[in-house]
Amino acid sequence: ASDVYKRQIGEDIYIQQSILNDYVAFKEKVATLKEIKNGTKQINLTKPNTFTSELFPFQPSVVTQMLLMHKYLLALEVGLGKTVICLFALAKLREVTPIKGLIVCEANQIHKPWLENIKDHTTFGKEVLVIEGDAEQRKQLIEKGLKDQDKYWFWIVGYDVMRIEKNKLPKDWGVIIYDEITKAKNISTKTSEVLREFHAEYIWGLSATPIVNTIYDLYGIYKLINPYL
Repeated sequence: ASDVYKRQIGEDIYIQQSILNDYVAFKEKVATLKEIKNGTKQINLTKPNTFTSELFPFQPSVVTQMLLMHKYLLALEVGLGKTVICLFALAKLREVTPIKGLIVCEANQIHKPWLENIKDHTTFGKEVLVIEGDAEQRKQLIEKGLKDQDKYWFWIVGYDVMRIEKNKLPKDWGVIIYDEITKAKNISTKTSEVLREFHAEYIWGLSATPIVNTIYDLYGIYKLINPYL
């Protein structure tokens, strides 16, 4: 019993230290953002080679926040370019590290806006793998992606497919983008439970209306984006 108790104490200390480290890092990032806002600090946001369009004047500051904070809720109104902002940020990360990206969205959003915007604003369309179709087709696509991960570094998966294929899909990613993240606002649903099994250094949630019913919706969203906040 004593050994079990000591082990539990050790795990509790580890968790508390992890939370403290995250909090300290969070404060440092907030301080940096304030310096950028005040003009006392600059960040290099030159356009990545794989991004072919130009950002609107307000968008670079959003990208800066996303890259700096790692875990981020991008709550912009419809038409302000959430998809394009994410693609720029993803291309910027890919420029400096062989990071792997996963977009989770509604099935009817895969081809438009995501694939459409990837074609219009980037050069990495051929490196995108969409997991869709019937059970056999999904199996073959997942196997294809796992076999050649260097080529297919960018996957797009619907929420329904995430639930169905959760045991076959890779659990660890460099970036996970949750489009219409309010889909997971209720932490008691199967969707939210499944999504929390996936991990990434960068997690970005997208929504034009993050609060659908009550302020409690934000709890479910941030529980997915960053459980330690």
